[in-house]
Amino acid sequence: MGSHLEDQLLMMKKFPLLVPQNSTSTVYDGFLSVEKRYFHISLVVPKYPLLDGMNLHCSWELAYFLKDKEKEVQELADTCSMLSFYLTSLQNLLTSCMKTQWLPPSQLNCTNMESFQRLMSDIETVGMKHIEFLSHSMTWLKLRVIDDAQRCHILRLDVGANYPHENIQVQADLPQIALQNIKKNNSVVGIFRSFVHEISSLQNIWKLLDNVDEECWVLDPDKPTRKDMTRRIVIGQNLSLQLTFDSNDAMARPSMKLFGPELGVQPFRESLAANVEEWQDTCSLVENLKCVLSVATFPVRPDSLSQKKDQLVYEGECVICYSVQLEGELPSEVCKNVRCGSPFHASCLLEWLQCVPGNIQSFSRIHGTCPSCGSAISCPISP
Repeated sequence: MGSHLEDQLLMMKKFPLLVPQNSTSTVYDGFLSVEKRYFHISLVVPKYPLLDGMNLHCSWELAYFLKDKEKEVQELADTCSMLSFYLTSLQNLLTSCMKTQWLPPSQLNCTNMESFQRLMSDIETVGMKHIEFLSHSMTWLKLRVIDDAQRCHILRLDVGANYPHENIQVQADLPQIALQNIKKNNSVVGIFRSFVHEISSLQNIWKLLDNVDEECWVLDPDKPTRKDMTRRIVIGQNLSLQLTFDSNDAMARPSMKLFGPELGVQPFRESLAANVEEWQDTCSLVENLKCVLSVATFPVRPDSLSQKKDQLVYEGECVICYSVQLEGELPSEVCKNVRCGSPFHASCLLEWLQCVPGNIQSFSRIHGTCPSCGSAISCPISP
């Protein structure tokens, strides 16, 4: 363990242009500096820090200087106890070879050395502890940040081959506004610092959303991510509430939209109108929702393996396709029969009504009968 750490420290100090490609440091890729020239090399060290079974892959320029030196190179691998020692010895061997062999400078492949050095300098500024992955081509990387709540956030940057002279493509699981703020920068360091700032500023809103996900039955998104600033939660039989949050202000009251049959929605609409001013910043979001909607509890997502085994359609599911989400669409049409109130995806209901004999099309709607109870029902006709 001691030699492992010692060798890693020596590698970082003496060979900063050689970057480990995995967490176990068994694969390295980058450049070896010799006599102010840079040679691309790749190393596979399966038993790191031991050099047993090590493979060296190098550019044609390096191979040119090491021609007829295969025996010496192998002896270095056999006698050196650590990778850093091996590379130091390889540098010395190359220095000797370059004094006796000549290669026109015009034939030396710089491989965008200026760009590579700038990228490595910026990576060093960011800190190696934040490097999740660095591609073999050095054209894209992933950075990692752990926030105050121990959430792991990954930032992918496609820097291209001419960094920093190309626009950097940024990917991160953040709200759109935060992502746009990050993209205003055009350097790895600037983007990373902006990424850290946005993560810090989003802590409160994420805490609030985690509270909703834990205590409510979320219909949409099915699997919320950190970029999602909306939640549609179940509040009653075939009734749901969509909440849209301001990512810049966790204390702001979210906008709310009710979904469901009018007879079921009306009491909640009246409660919202009467109690909306009762919203208190000192209370949790769920407690505030209970207050303004005048409910004691919210429905809990059933365990499909142990609850309602005899039930064909679960809460919030379309009674035609038996699913909540259909290609990103949630059930938006509801039977107005008080005793039914079945929800449907607009596309499912449209397809159903088009197959029902005697359907009537009037302007932009199609009319027919509910597949659950036979009552009159209609839905928009898709363009």
